[in-house]
Amino acid sequence: MSVIVKPVPTIGRIVHYVLSEADIHEIRATWEANKGKLAFRSWMKAGDHMPLVVTEVDPNDTHGTGGQVLISGNFTLWRPSLAEDPTGEKPLSWHWPEGTREAAMSLEALQAT
Repeated sequence: MSVIVKPVPTIGRIVHYVLSEADIHEIRATWEANKGKLAFRSWMKAGDHMPLVVTEVDPNDTHGTGGQVLISGNFTLWRPSLAEDPTGEKPLSWHWPEGTREAAMSLEALQAT
């Protein structure tokens, strides 16, 4: 009998974050206000997936997972209390990088037997 164990985010792990229109506006406004101090790639758009370094995890899963979104360049966004969206489509959410969720579930299932 195989056991499926849902992987859990932990501090320091990297997951994917889905950018929203508001994120893009915040990034561009911050860049405009700090020209010459910040660098980022202007090709980003809502719906793009960016790495998020997990810095907080609610053990009861009532407040979600939060962390620093790494923007291409020298800029980050702090995003607390995010919900998981396994589809990877909902803005302002996180999900496991494509392919790693299934691998983590398989590994944890093997370790549980």
